[in-house]
Amino acid sequence: MMKRSSFLKILIFFCASGLFSCASTYNFEKLSRLVESNCYGGSSYELYKKADPLPLERLNLSDRLNNNFSKRNLNIANALGMLSFIDEYIKVLEEYEADPTLEKRIAYIERYQRLSQRFEASKMEISSVQSELNCEEDRLRQVSQYLMGIEGKEIKNLTVGSILLAATWSIVSVFVLNDSDAAAYFGLGVGIIGAGLGYSMLKVKKPVYFTHKRNHLKEVVLGPEQSELFPSSVWYYLNFIDTDGEAPKSMRGEILQKWRTLGVFVDIRSKDMPALQEKFFGEGGVYSSRELELRASMYDQVSAKINLMMQDLNYLIIEFGKMQNKYRE
Repeated sequence: MMKRSSFLKILIFFCASGLFSCASTYNFEKLSRLVESNCYGGSSYELYKKADPLPLERLNLSDRLNNNFSKRNLNIANALGMLSFIDEYIKVLEEYEADPTLEKRIAYIERYQRLSQRFEASKMEISSVQSELNCEEDRLRQVSQYLMGIEGKEIKNLTVGSILLAATWSIVSVFVLNDSDAAAYFGLGVGIIGAGLGYSMLKVKKPVYFTHKRNHLKEVVLGPEQSELFPSSVWYYLNFIDTDGEAPKSMRGEILQKWRTLGVFVDIRSKDMPALQEKFFGEGGVYSSRELELRASMYDQVSAKINLMMQDLNYLIIEFGKMQNKYRE
């Protein structure tokens, strides 16, 4: 009877110890700072709003443009609303080189300054949306890593609990070895607790409520005619389809294809899909660390495509410089 009483005390102590070792707490102040940080500073893309560009093939381009620029560079100039600026500049440059009067030189310098300002404004236009996307991606990764840190600590505690359980069984079994009833009860208790610890390791998950009222992923998926979150130039660039390619596809189409190739949502049960899509492409919901990391990677892929737009702008500037040198030779 004494041994059985001792066994019960030990078992209760171990259960309490196991529960304590598995307990973990959030740093709510730190987590709230990460979740509530705002990547949208209250500014607006209205500064960059302009009439949506017409497709390049529907434009009647002058020989000045066709003879001096590649189709790819003409397309980025069209996206940024710069075709008329460049065309007018080349016209004034030709007139000045043919007859370098003071009046024509002043007109040339004025057009050059306007075009230079347009180039700089275009860089700011692209950089502004890149900054917002990168900020949102960083916010997602910070929260995800914080949650994974908490999950890692809990798994470590559960692992230590399992080790202590095995050690306790080894020690106590020596004292209860001669009492078959006590050994059976103790073995049953150890088995139940061990199974609980093992199951808990598989289910360690620390969700968090994460909001995103400005949801760029939603617009990428739905593809509205006019975007509320991307400047019109960037949205035109993402949706432009180069019909000269072997497999015509827009940048937005490539993003969607990559999401499918990478298996986004592939492991999700069909009955859970509507709720998950509503969360990802709505205004927010309860996310796990893995889902936050997945969302961050989706933002990274959108940002990578917009980074190509900045590269195309740089190529346009390089070709513009070559065009100037040709007229000055």
